[in-house]
Amino acid sequence: MNKYFKFSLTLFVSLFLNNNVFSQQPYGYYQDVLKFSHYFNGGSARVQAIGGASYSLGGDISSISLNPAGIGFFNKKIFSLSYNSKNIKNSSLFIGEPSSSQSSLKDIDNISILLPVKNRSSYFNPGVSECPECPKLNIGLSYTRIKDFGNDRYYRGYNDNNSIIDYFLYDAQGVPLSQISNSEPISGIGLLQEAYDHYLINPDSDLPGSYFSFVGGFPLQEERIINEGGINKFSLSAGTNIKDKIFLGIGTHIYFINYEQTRMFTESQYEILNEKKYLDRANLIAKQFAVNLASQSQNQIWEHYDSSWKIDWEYNKDKPDDAYRPWGFQPGHQVEWSKLLLQLNVHSPEDWKIERSIYLFEKGTTMSIDKEYGGLVYGYSPDGNFTNDNKYFWVQAEALAASWRLYK
Repeated sequence: MNKYFKFSLTLFVSLFLNNNVFSQQPYGYYQDVLKFSHYFNGGSARVQAIGGASYSLGGDISSISLNPAGIGFFNKKIFSLSYNSKNIKNSSLFIGEPSSSQSSLKDIDNISILLPVKNRSSYFNPGVSECPECPKLNIGLSYTRIKDFGNDRYYRGYNDNNSIIDYFLYDAQGVPLSQISNSEPISGIGLLQEAYDHYLINPDSDLPGSYFSFVGGFPLQEERIINEGGINKFSLSAGTNIKDKIFLGIGTHIYFINYEQTRMFTESQYEILNEKKYLDRANLIAKQFAVNLASQSQNQIWEHYDSSWKIDWEYNKDKPDDAYRPWGFQPGHQVEWSKLLLQLNVHSPEDWKIERSIYLFEKGTTMSIDKEYGGLVYGYSPDGNFTNDNKYFWVQAEALAASWRLYK
C-alpha cells in the first residue's frame, strides 16, 4: 500500500505542476538559436516532480542520461516508463480581434532500464546484490524526450492598413510588363507573375512599369502556425559504487533533433463587406462554370466559348502552347476550380461543390500526370493526349493547394 501511494503521488505532482511558460516573440534566426538551446532535461516522473533536483544526488534512474555515477547506488534491476499528456491553449490579439487555438500533445517522455552486473547463476533472478561490500557495476540504457516543439497558434482580423496585394504592387513598380507577363517563371518575380496571372495586379497603360489593382477594401487575414518535432536523447551509461564512498560513471549520448514549422496564411475578400449578395453571386458563377457549362465538355472546365456560351472547339486549335489562350483542357484550371469550390463551400456548404471539386481534381491530375518524368503537363486534348507536355510552376502550385484543401 505504501509503495502504491508513493508512486501515485509522484505521478500526480509531475502531471500537474510541470508547466512551461513561453511568450510569443518576433520571428528571426536568433529565435531559432533560443529554441534549440533551451530545453527541459526530462527524465522519470519522480525527477520531473521535484524539478530535477535529484540529478546531482543520484539514486534515480534518470541519472543514466545526466549523472552516470549516480546509477552506482542501485543494487537491483529497474525499469521506468514516464508518459506525458498536456493541453496547450494559445490566445492572440490581431488588430483588436481576439483568437485562440488549442492543441493536445501526448508522448512518452522517458523509457529507462538499468541492469546490475552480478555473478549469479541466473542473471534475471530477482533480488539484491548478495555482497554489499563488493563494488557494484550497473549498466543503464534510456530514451528521453528533452524538448517538444509541438504547438498550434492562430490569429485572424480585418486589416485596414495593408494587404498582400499592397506588397505585390510595391514590388511590381518599375518591373517591365514583358517580364511580369512572361509565361516562363523568372527568378525573383515569380510571385508577381502569379499575382498578374490571377488579375490581382494590372498594368497602367498610361504609366509603363506601373500597376494598380481592382481589389480593394479591408481583407480578412488569417494565419495558422503549426510547430512539430522535438529533441530526443538516447543514453548508454555505466556507474560503479565502491563501498558507498567512491562513485564513478561514464556515459555516451546521441541527440536527434526534428523540427518542422508549417505556416498557412490566407487573405479573403468576401468577408470585407460580409454582404450575402456577393456570396450569392459567387455561387451563381461557380454553378454555371463547374456544372452547367462543364456538362458540354466531359464535365470538365473548357477554355473558350462563343457569345452564346457554346463551346468553341476550334479556337486556337493550332496553338495548344499559347501562354494565355491555349486550346485543350488545362489541368491547372481543373485543379484551381477544385480549390475555388472548396473555398466557396466554407461559406456556403453544398454537397455538389464537394463532389465537383473531387471530380475535377481527380480528372485533371489523372489525365495530365507525366508518368515518365513526373509532374502535371500544361494541357491535354478531349481524347486524352497531351497537347503541351511542358511543366509550368503555377499548375503544380494549384494542384498542391487543392490537394491540401481536399485533405483538410
